[in-house]
Amino acid sequence: MASAREQILARIKAALTAAAPGGASVSRSREIAITRANAPSIVIMAHSNAINAQSAEWDHNQFDLVLEIFVRGDPWDLLADPIDQAAHAALSTDAPLLALVSSIRRSSESFESQEADLTAGVLSVRYRIDFLTRATDIGRIA
Repeated sequence: MASAREQILARIKAALTAAAPGGASVSRSREIAITRANAPSIVIMAHSNAINAQSAEWDHNQFDLVLEIFVRGDPWDLLADPIDQAAHAALSTDAPLLALVSSIRRSSESFESQEADLTAGVLSVRYRIDFLTRATDIGRIA
């Protein structure tokens, strides 16, 4: 069985892929540059996971996730907005994802413009995801 973190990441990818926000492709952990043909695109990046004891048997996880939304065109931030909204709606209403987590909340956004033959931009949206795992089994979600 996969760890709770990997179960959540897989469900997020499935929810975003099914919703196809703005026709964006969805991938995990970007290894190569996003080309013009790949835009718009959403990259799911695990960032950090703080773990605190909830009880003798359960740990409380605060998992930070970043969705990187890549677009090309002018104005790039206006083009990223409907993709951001659709992605957020998909994560906020996906029943299998909500069954895995205690909460999923946006915590910040950042904007980065890049020069290219078409203006390229990245909207990075950070989410804080809370969930419980057994202290002795990180694959078991409460």
